[in-house]
Amino acid sequence: MDASILKTNQLVEIELIDERNQDKGSLKYPSRIEDSGTEYLSLAAPIHNSILLNIRPGQTIQVTLRVKQINYIFDTVVVSRKDNPIPVLIVKKPSELKTIEQKREYVRLPINLPIRYILLDPEKSNNIMHGQTIDISAGGVLFIVQDKLQQGDRLELELILKEREVIRCTAKVIRVFLEEVDKLKRIKVAVGYEDITEIQRDKIFKFIFDKQREWIRKGLIK
Repeated sequence: MDASILKTNQLVEIELIDERNQDKGSLKYPSRIEDSGTEYLSLAAPIHNSILLNIRPGQTIQVTLRVKQINYIFDTVVVSRKDNPIPVLIVKKPSELKTIEQKREYVRLPINLPIRYILLDPEKSNNIMHGQTIDISAGGVLFIVQDKLQQGDRLELELILKEREVIRCTAKVIRVFLEEVDKLKRIKVAVGYEDITEIQRDKIFKFIFDKQREWIRKGLIK
């Protein structure tokens, strides 16, 4: 595919080739094309655990993006880095992109958001229950609840990103943790989305990216 599909403000993911080669996993970090020129791209500098990654000129990175439900990928080299007005990486623009079939690894954002859910089991209570997220991703949620759930339970879930931005889908309980903090017990539940649409995933991905940039502007991320 021709690189002309690369557009300003397009959401992408960055993977550090060096990390992958050193068998440190294949973490992907959310980013965005801040500017698309003839020879170079400006990519928002990625963040991990609330810290800007120290990506140096000369490093090779892999960039993935999704356009009309097709995954594209290309390798490029970081030419330089700029910190103002926002931290960006200047990379060589590829001549073409490859299409891929890929199971995505989703970035998690530590954040407390309200969540509502109903158990999809006729033999159990179908009351609306409430919780609070510990972290979120475009693949699932980790949240705190008052009533213990069981692995395998299916839920009708509402994740409230903003006042007018609510993600509604079914989800399945993957793990349940009982944790004690300052002698107080709390239940943590990890769920994976089941029937979520790609549009909804993209909204969560964009929320995570925008929230990280907001924290940079407020000086909460260094």
